[in-house]
Amino acid sequence: MFTKEMIDKIDKFLHDNLDIIFNFEFNGLLFLWGGAIKSIIMDTPVNDIDFVLLTQEEDNILEFIKKNKIDYKCPFIGVYNFNNYMVDLALKNDLHNYGYSTDLIFYDVNRKQIIPIGVKQSIKKRIIINYDYRGYQNVKRRKHKKKRLIDAKKFIQFMNKDNKRVRVVRKNNYYRRMFIGFLKHPSKIKKLFRES
Repeated sequence: MFTKEMIDKIDKFLHDNLDIIFNFEFNGLLFLWGGAIKSIIMDTPVNDIDFVLLTQEEDNILEFIKKNKIDYKCPFIGVYNFNNYMVDLALKNDLHNYGYSTDLIFYDVNRKQIIPIGVKQSIKKRIIINYDYRGYQNVKRRKHKKKRLIDAKKFIQFMNKDNKRVRVVRKNNYYRRMFIGFLKHPSKIKKLFRES
């Protein structure tokens, strides 16, 4: 599914644009994450670059920041506008994250290996699972989600080398439980509208 050519492309992109990550020993495994991987593979412009540092130890990120004179803000450590890219680094103790299933793709920077946690099934079944659907609170969020969804569909079509339809499935336990509760107890819907 993921070829050596794809891996070489990702590695070259990182060396050409973010060589600082190779000159530092992190207290954990460093992974490129999500959209940047897909963009590099498809040869489309990379908008921003997200990294995950998988660590359960005391991290040494502050040394990295000091050494490279990086500005940052929590909860992400951001190298803002580094070589014209916005770069974020998140500290996590596992690689599972909410979002689209096509976001669950990681590239192990040191081992040069793609880890397709959610992507593999999405490509095979032509389904995008949206795990964090919470509605659209505002226009900006709606536009952002719509663009991400279009990009995810394009990636699945690119990997399958066709333009066939890609389905979107929304999964969120909270909303599912709430909806089932409404079906079992219709009076809850009236109460919800009275309270709003």
